[in-house]
Amino acid sequence: GFLNEIECEFFQQFIKVSGIGPRAAVKAISKPISEITQAIHQGDTASLKTLPGIGLQRAKEIVAKLQDKVGKYGLIQDAVLPEIPADAVPDWQNEALDVLLQLQYKKPEAQAMIQRALERNEKIHSAQELLNEIYKQKVSG
Repeated sequence: GFLNEIECEFFQQFIKVSGIGPRAAVKAISKPISEITQAIHQGDTASLKTLPGIGLQRAKEIVAKLQDKVGKYGLIQDAVLPEIPADAVPDWQNEALDVLLQLQYKKPEAQAMIQRALERNEKIHSAQELLNEIYKQKVSG
């Protein structure tokens, strides 16, 4: 899944490069698209070679095919999370939040679910316990 239509368009452009199919593209797009775009725009084959499955020849092909076509993709704002002190939230709460986000809950909704679960049961000390409590809340309404 792509975060937005622009990322999908970038993927479509990327697979037009000779030797890069959908599977190879998914594997190669391991860095933020804005970083990949910058490397392509600048002809930086060394950076492109750090992508999984991309060697020097393929990096040169990517630059040749896409250098003049990737400008707008460089404008993608990579998700930047606000800086929270490491000791502010226990790791297991962040782990539970990550799981909820992967399950397509919006961040504010997921945070509220976690808060309600912790208010209902103060004895929670792991992501598993927290997710179980959230599930109980959902089921009981």
